Amino acid sequence: MNKKDCYEILNVSSNADIKEIEDNYNFLYNKYKKAKAYKKIVELMEAYNLLLSKINVSNYDNDGIVSNFYDKIKNFIILILVLIIVFGGSYVSSEISYYKKNCQIESNTEVENMFSDISIEEYKNLLSGENLSFIYIGRNDCEYSKAEDVVLQEILSEYNIIINYLNLNKLTDYDLEYLYSSYSSFIDDGIATPTMMLVQGGEVKMFKKGYTSKDNLIKLLTENNFI
Repeated sequence: MNKKDCYEILNVSSNADIKEIEDNYNFLYNKYKKAKAYKKIVELMEAYNLLLSKINVSNYDNDGIVSNFYDKIKNFIILILVLIIVFGGSYVSSEISYYKKNCQIESNTEVENMFSDISIEEYKNLLSGENLSFIYIGRNDCEYSKAEDVVLQEILSEYNIIINYLNLNKLTDYDLEYLYSSYSSFIDDGIATPTMMLVQGGEVKMFKKGYTSKDNLIKLLTENNFI
């Protein structure tokens, strides 16, 4: 989704300020909620979050995602310059090839390969199940979900847990309707991505919306006796 799409979905001009964007978002959200147009609500929320993140990038930087990325790029460029000066072009070429190879492997890693991809029926079963289950609700085209994917991948490498992944992009209208009705917070505030849930016996033991840092997420999981 690009910026133009976001403005169109929110029905605002490209020079709209944050207040106008928020006002239109609230108006359209209530309109779609009454009409039970759940796919429209998800699309609206994605456009709203993406547009605000582009308007105020500093908020996203504070989580350390963007700044860390540019720090890595900067350090890589410095390394290349040093190698050129010290060793010459042939060695640099081999290092670039190695770096590209590793990047390619990382970029081809699918979320479904890291997490346990679940359907809405499996979500129902986990929600009502006897065992404590960790459910991650995300979208593979959401920038905040992509940032959370990295955090969860690190946690998976350190702890033996199962992360059940519910991808909003794969849900039908019926699926979304059930998801909205399954928890009071969804009904009141809508569904944001990423969202973390710990569920057991028909109850939501832990609920967290928005990007969560690794330390905070481990703390939440520890407090709820999941790890």
